[in-house]
Amino acid sequence: KEMSYCLMNGKCGEMIALAKYAFVFHDKEADKMASLLLSDVLSHLHEELPFGLANGLCGIGWTFIYLLRHHLLEDELEEELRFIDRKMMEWDVRRIEDFGLDKGLGGIFAYVVARCGLNQRSIKEYYDEEYLYNLSFAADRVINNPKKEKRSLSFAMQIKACLQGDTGILLPQLEDILDLP
Repeated sequence: KEMSYCLMNGKCGEMIALAKYAFVFHDKEADKMASLLLSDVLSHLHEELPFGLANGLCGIGWTFIYLLRHHLLEDELEEELRFIDRKMMEWDVRRIEDFGLDKGLGGIFAYVVARCGLNQRSIKEYYDEEYLYNLSFAADRVINNPKKEKRSLSFAMQIKACLQGDTGILLPQLEDILDLP
């Protein structure tokens, strides 16, 4: 069975593990394997993929930003991240009913927050005014929902901070998006 390109159970997750291993143990073979996975993910980036963090474009983008911010990747990948940003603006976040991290708004927020922290730039450099307005509206929906997930709430609040000009976003951590054993 072919492995998916996703973060949670696919090539992106494996790429992070191999890149971290290669960095810590100076393992050239692990670094080569991570590079091959990156090439494979990049070659399929323009396919029709879902938007979610666990199994889609937000997870792929989050992976790229994680690798860049932790200095595990030398390539800039700005063109690829801009592609993901443009695809994201096609989705009407005001209508997404899933507030969760894996497939819903929480995952979109996790990517956008990571994107805002990359190079400490204003969120307005990546998204147009209409999308930012809709993102703020969606963040308010999550914040005001009594059944919200803690992680989605955290990212929704960080979105609001990014929209107010805060670019001091901490490094993305695996613990921010998943429970580690």
